[in-house]
Parts: sequence; structure tokens; C-alpha cells
Amino acid sequence: MELLDIVDENNNLTGKTEEKEVIHKKGLYHREVAVWIKKKYQN
Repeated sequence: MELLDIVDENNNLTGKTEEKEVIHKKGLYHREVAVWIKKKYQN
């Protein structure tokens, strides 16, 4: 379960959190960052 902060249309925190899946289903505004780190394969 991943909880995210809900923001308004001006990116202000609303003080509410919700599960990521629910936020996406409801189309709510939220902040999220994904960082992928890839290591080059060495023999």
C-alpha cells in the first residue's frame, strides 16, 4: 500500500492522503516522483 499526499489544482497540500490506486481511479491531484537507477553490467 502506497499512501500519497493529495494536492489541489494549485499544488497546495490539502492535508489528506489516500492510497495511490484510489487517487488514480478518482483522478485526484497528487505529487509523485519515480527515480530509476540502472547499473551498467560488467563482466
